[in-house]
Amino acid sequence: MRTGLGPATLGTVVFLSLTAQVALADGPAVWDGSYFGAQLGGAETNGCSHWVLPGTQLDAEGSAPSQACGGESLAAGATIGENFQYGHYFWGVSADLNLATARKSTRSWASSASVLPAGAYVASERLEPDGFVVLAPRMGYAGREWAPYIRAGALVAFGGQGASIAYTPPGKTPSGVAFNGGRSFDTIGWAAGGGVEWGLYGPWSIGIEYLHGNLGRGSSTSARCAGTAAACGAFAGITLNDVHDPVTFDTYRVGFNYYFNYW
Repeated sequence: MRTGLGPATLGTVVFLSLTAQVALADGPAVWDGSYFGAQLGGAETNGCSHWVLPGTQLDAEGSAPSQACGGESLAAGATIGENFQYGHYFWGVSADLNLATARKSTRSWASSASVLPAGAYVASERLEPDGFVVLAPRMGYAGREWAPYIRAGALVAFGGQGASIAYTPPGKTPSGVAFNGGRSFDTIGWAAGGGVEWGLYGPWSIGIEYLHGNLGRGSSTSARCAGTAAACGAFAGITLNDVHDPVTFDTYRVGFNYYFNYW
């Protein structure tokens, strides 16, 4: 009795094998399941804070450097998420934790008593958050080796946000007088953007992502002199307003993800 494969049987096996390989090549890759990764990039914050005198068009001291604006910072963090794939498409949920090199502003000027009592003034405030968390679903196309996607969701910022001005009389030590303003940005805002991932060897992928975020205007406040009655006597009737522009930022990040459901 013959136990080997005949030419017809062997040809059928080869045909089925090639058909399976073609189907695999044309079919969607598995971008399904949970993943964890790390990201590194930059963030550019837009938005300014101003100290102004109510009822006038002047800054705190006319031409004094009473305005400060955000700038560029380095951002790094981690991400975790899960995708749910349906054929060539997927949607998912993800959460990012990012730490940034937040920019602080400290600027000083001297008053000659034309607007404010004579002396030295030092304004300090936080113009950018120390970090932020992005909680955003994403939707994308599951290609064979690449997966473009879009995402939008909530943005939660953390870190010091207060603004203040300290006063020192001429030729004296700091008086303990301060004007404490409000926050320069809200804690909760929104973020939206998109990116693309490319599959690497094994369960790893590399990707790039852009996000635009908005933290709102914050709470502009009227600040009165904070200190002893004697020290604040020269500021009777003077109120400084801390006014904020809307704070927005743009981030560009490169990241590596590890998929637990290896495709």
